[in-house]
Amino acid sequence: MAAVLLDGALRPFEHLKTILDWRTLGIYMRPANEVKDGAKLLSLAQGLRSLLVPSPDVLADTVKELHPLVNLSDKVLPLKSYFNMVQDIQRAKHTQAALRAAGEPMSREVIQQGVSRKLCTEDIFMVACSFLEVEIAKQGSVYYLSGESPDFKETKKNRNPLDLSDEVVLKNLSSGLARPDTDRGAVERGQIDSGFNHLVKLNQLHNLMVESVRLMKADERLTKVDIRKKFSISHTDYERMMSMARRSGLISFRNRKKDPSNSYTLRNDNHERVSEHAKNFGHTPQKMLNKILDDFFGMLDKRKKHEG
Repeated sequence: MAAVLLDGALRPFEHLKTILDWRTLGIYMRPANEVKDGAKLLSLAQGLRSLLVPSPDVLADTVKELHPLVNLSDKVLPLKSYFNMVQDIQRAKHTQAALRAAGEPMSREVIQQGVSRKLCTEDIFMVACSFLEVEIAKQGSVYYLSGESPDFKETKKNRNPLDLSDEVVLKNLSSGLARPDTDRGAVERGQIDSGFNHLVKLNQLHNLMVESVRLMKADERLTKVDIRKKFSISHTDYERMMSMARRSGLISFRNRKKDPSNSYTLRNDNHERVSEHAKNFGHTPQKMLNKILDDFFGMLDKRKKHEG
């Protein structure tokens, strides 16, 4: 989300919350504790009459799979990449379930028919996006969905978020998703494939994170080098994985030595707010404070340029 520049002469630290980048201050997708609110989800779906939701169960499953993907995503990626990824997860999950449940051998065609009924449609996917209150915007001819990871990196600027409470907007987006990837231009196809592969990698890292934490807790002698070697991952991917683990509460924050020449004392109320945001984003309070200051000084620079 774009930061808001303020008009008029303001004292440097007034309206800090308004000036700061919203991503530092909190995640704006629907909170995890509300994602399982089936009554709200069903009520929303019933109110969007032009979007067909033949199966409330598939809608609930789509919300369940999309929410963590957006939380993991650290980039702005094509909307179609998320749609393809959710369908891919559902297809793999329900195919495995069908194979385990089959008392006797079933044909591939029969399994595929049963699984296809459990995949989200374009309409169902857009209802899920509306319920989760994700950010979708258009740049050029492509619609993008913004990730909400604390490691988010803005890659598509100058976008205006769409109103996902507008039924016409949702139906138009659904119609766009229905267009086969093979009918799209080479550049757009490349972006969709690249976005999909990025989501696959993040999902794999999240799964590796759970296994890595289990191994490290089982054997405290294991080092970062041991984990990287076992799973053949880079230093960057290891750090990203550990950040996921800290946000999930699976491991504690790292304790780094403080530089005596670079030490400041915050008021108790400010310290509590920084610590709260740090916990939400899986950062140390020190890293969170630096991010807040980066945003603040960045906004001051932008405002100064705007006023000049």
